[in-house]
Amino acid sequence: MCALCAFVMCVLPMVAQESPSMDENMDSIRVSYVPNRFADNWELSIAGGVSVLFDGFRYDPALMTNGSAYDALGGVAEIAATKWFNPYVAARIGWMSGYLPYQRPNSATDLSYWHNYAHVDMLWDWTTQFGGYKPGRKYDAVPYLHVGVVGNPGYNMMMGGGIGFLNRFHLGDRWLINLDLRAMATSARKFGMPAGTSIEVNALLGVSYRFNERGWKKKMYNPYGPEVRRLTDENKDLLHQLDEARMKNDELARKAALAQEEKHVKEQITKEVFHGLPDTMAMAVYYAINSTTLSSYEQAHLRTYLRLIELNDPEHAHRYVVVGTADQGTGSLATNERISKERAEAIKQVLMDNGVKEGQIEVRAEIVKGGDAKMARASHVIMYPLPKEEK
Repeated sequence: MCALCAFVMCVLPMVAQESPSMDENMDSIRVSYVPNRFADNWELSIAGGVSVLFDGFRYDPALMTNGSAYDALGGVAEIAATKWFNPYVAARIGWMSGYLPYQRPNSATDLSYWHNYAHVDMLWDWTTQFGGYKPGRKYDAVPYLHVGVVGNPGYNMMMGGGIGFLNRFHLGDRWLINLDLRAMATSARKFGMPAGTSIEVNALLGVSYRFNERGWKKKMYNPYGPEVRRLTDENKDLLHQLDEARMKNDELARKAALAQEEKHVKEQITKEVFHGLPDTMAMAVYYAINSTTLSSYEQAHLRTYLRLIELNDPEHAHRYVVVGTADQGTGSLATNERISKERAEAIKQVLMDNGVKEGQIEVRAEIVKGGDAKMARASHVIMYPLPKEEK
């Protein structure tokens, strides 16, 4: 009996699965359900009814009680708690107490026979198993196997077990009416016989109350899921590579556009640049008094002039005049002449470093005369080109 119960507990959860079906994409799927908490899907039941004893399966048929259809008829009551593991399979523990006025064979003595049955049941909901899970269903047909211990007030205990059929009628989301039909086999010694087997049949009517979460959420399994996930990952990688290729393509297009714009600018410059530089393209850079070193600001100023030369005289076909100056208000005449010449020579060297030949540069040194207002701006070098015809 214990081996049968263990078999049922192991096999029923595996059997109790919906058959494979087809989803909207014609993929084969298997339905399962999201596991619930241990506190969910419980039922508490109470029931009462009749109990009939069939004691005719004793070791000696001659001891049968006058050939009657049954040997005793009495009442029975039960309290039970049921835990549903999924919509199909549940376990139930219960305590049944019954009263059987039993007459011992070949004896005129009636025995008021009280007995109790502590049992564990494994339930299998056939209606849901074969008809699908439907929360609004009104009736469930639930066969089950049970095993337990039969005892009486005298602590004479025997093993018992058998089959049952539970009819469940739903009154709503929480309440049910149950009609429970059960057959239990136990040793005939329980009823005073030396050996043999007795059968007790119960019919109980009761109610059940369902606690906490009572429904189930479906969980779909797609056998092609791993392949779909692999293809999804590959698709993500390809999309990432596509984004990178687009970024590179945009960068190349941007560089091509810049190159085209630069080419266009150069073409426009070539068309519009004149070959004879105007006399007005002159520039002056300024020094501090008694200094021959340019400040960073004036160095930037000088680079602007060199850029103009590069744009307008790229072949350096013109001559340039560089005039260094100093003021007469500070220092001696000899010092001023030296400073003005050194300033002009420094600018000449810059022109030569940027491609102008030495023979195309004329250097002059001047002393600026005048009042104090002129002195503040007298320390400078002036550069200007000469037209081609003056070469």
